[in-house]
Amino acid sequence: MIRRFGLDGSGRLLDLGCGTGQLTIPLAGHVAEAVGVDSEPDMLAEAARQALEGEVGNVTWVRGGSADLPGGLGRFRLVTMRRSFHWIDRERVLAALAGMVEDGGGVVIANDGCLARPPVRLEVLTARKSPLG
Repeated sequence: MIRRFGLDGSGRLLDLGCGTGQLTIPLAGHVAEAVGVDSEPDMLAEAARQALEGEVGNVTWVRGGSADLPGGLGRFRLVTMRRSFHWIDRERVLAALAGMVEDGGGVVIANDGCLARPPVRLEVLTARKSPLG
């Protein structure tokens, strides 16, 4: 993901349904700003605790969900989702994300694999000048 989407310390990341930050926190070091969105306050509190413990300071934690998109969150080079994808209105969310993802950016839907150990099966949708779908 880091190479594919040019995560070079610039750009922004949105982790939708971030839970405890399992994707947000490790990817935050590769972007200028990360935004973790989750509807559960306890998950966000744990994510914030882990980010603080790991000295990751470039993440904003937002209470909300896919129904809140775009919600003034701005544009992103990369949007990630894990388990949250099967709970959402996929067509509506992908349409909203089409306007939120920068050209050349994308949406990654990851399975439950570990980021530190391959293989992690990823589904990648790449933004182009036209909408995602």
